[in-house]
Amino acid sequence: MSAVHPHVIHALLAAALFGASTTEEAMLDDRRASPALVGLVQEEVAWARQLFAAGRELADRGPPVLRPAIRMFRAGGLAVAAAIERAGYDTLSRRPQVGAWTKLRLAGRAWWDLQRARRADRPSRTGGAS
Repeated sequence: MSAVHPHVIHALLAAALFGASTTEEAMLDDRRASPALVGLVQEEVAWARQLFAAGRELADRGPPVLRPAIRMFRAGGLAVAAAIERAGYDTLSRRPQVGAWTKLRLAGRAWWDLQRARRADRPSRTGGAS
């Protein structure tokens, strides 16, 4: 018997809780999300936020050169979650998008963090000419 990924179990339980069937593809063909699908997406976004919160300290524990990428991944995921929330958890009527300014801010922050990590990784140049 193969193991089932916890996310699959979570999705099935959430679908049952909100009356949505994960096998009903017709629900995804609608132009608007049903209340059941909205509830399911809301639950999934809340769960994703919990995972991002739990992984926050990874950026402080990882190698300095990877920290900016970890922070950007987390911040990008949270930005997507916020976009889905702004869309009322209805991802069928229009695709939730992260705005250009938010993307620029995320990329700028990652670039700045990478520069700081590189400076911290360099050997110190203390000491003067003799």
